[in-house]
Amino acid sequence: MRILSLMIVVFALVCPRVFADSTTISVSGVVYDDLNASGTIEPSDPGLASWEVELFQSGTLVADTLTAPDGSYSFGNLGAGSYTIDEVLQSGWTQTEPVSPGFYSFTNNGVNINAEDFGNFYGTPPTSAPEPSAALLFLSGALLTGLCALAKRLV
Repeated sequence: MRILSLMIVVFALVCPRVFADSTTISVSGVVYDDLNASGTIEPSDPGLASWEVELFQSGTLVADTLTAPDGSYSFGNLGAGSYTIDEVLQSGWTQTEPVSPGFYSFTNNGVNINAEDFGNFYGTPPTSAPEPSAALLFLSGALLTGLCALAKRLV
């Protein structure tokens, strides 16, 4: 009976570690044409086919793949460790997602990872107009006040 009890204790202590260390996951996402350079995938943004996506483990390239016709990619059977996913940017395109540093990093915690998406805009993304500064608003207000005072004198 003591041997059986000892075996159960050993099994309980050893097996969870074995299973935890052997858990494999997958990671997937889409490389897409970010038509409005928003940095977020939208229903109107088409996938980009034949883009190369690379998988690194501890800084070493361990796999690469080309995106499917719909822009999707997937890496499966990833064991324990830390990983980085990066896309190979094509000429004439600007990456809009993810923002700096421009790649995804993760550690295998036993849960599959989805939506590691790469957005790309062809050309240079448009820049939004800067917000007016407080000084400009003050100057505009002062100018308007001065014009109103001048109008009163003329009337």
